[in-house]
Amino acid sequence: MLPHWLNVMTDELNVCIRPNSLVIRRFKGVAGKTHCIDQQKIMMKKAVDHRDVEVAYLAKVLHTTLSQARWQAKTARVVLANSFVRYAVLPWNPVIKTDEEKQGYLQHLFVSLYGDVVKSWNKTISPSGFGQPAVASAIPTPLIQTIDEIFASLAIQLLSIQPYLMSVMNDAIAVIKSQQLQSLCWLTVISDGRLCLGLMSEGQWLWLKNVQQESDVIGQIELLIQRERLINSVFDKAVQQRYEQVMLLHWPDISVSSAIKIGSYRIIRLPSSKLFAKEQPDTQVARLIAS
Repeated sequence: MLPHWLNVMTDELNVCIRPNSLVIRRFKGVAGKTHCIDQQKIMMKKAVDHRDVEVAYLAKVLHTTLSQARWQAKTARVVLANSFVRYAVLPWNPVIKTDEEKQGYLQHLFVSLYGDVVKSWNKTISPSGFGQPAVASAIPTPLIQTIDEIFASLAIQLLSIQPYLMSVMNDAIAVIKSQQLQSLCWLTVISDGRLCLGLMSEGQWLWLKNVQQESDVIGQIELLIQRERLINSVFDKAVQQRYEQVMLLHWPDISVSSAIKIGSYRIIRLPSSKLFAKEQPDTQVARLIAS
């Protein structure tokens, strides 16, 4: 039997898959007290994207990279950029009783929002309280299968594949609780050419959009909100009832010293993840060119 301290030792990879790069970090230590011992950003010759994921190329990049001794950790967690994921708020429906009915309800929602292209995608629902709406995500099934197969072939236990927005949502909820913010808050996430915009009220997600980022992203945010208020009476009523509105902003590519003004919202900057920020001078970069 292994000593107790060996049972809690952690040796884990965090692999972030972005449209043009991989960011890999290796953490070691004891549970809850790990530190990064190695990291690398790898630029890919071919951009990968949700519309036409070249899974063979991505598989080659992953396998070639993770086969190196420096990345032979015991476990791994994968984070997918928002460009690979589609999101939706699944309203509570008391009529839905079984898992099969819930999956059918989920399928109908995503197809109505994004069309038949997402029919075969892998769809999951985040945990939510009884009677509350839930955030759901959809990821191309070939992408999920490729990631699973690569880690299995390398004997690295894959613990999770998580959309980037979900980790930011967790950070946002922590800030809302710690600062005792009012019950209605906006969440804006800008990364990898995607704009994710959501509205939370009384701890429940009311609305969520994930769209291509435009050049005038500030104007785009304001226009999306105005447009939704015109077509969604429930949304408009929730917004009208609050005088001051807080917007939690996660924008890794913008300096923390930059002043950002969006309408009349009170902006609170969320911590920027090093995985999604612009390259720093000391970042290790390797260019991988597949034949």
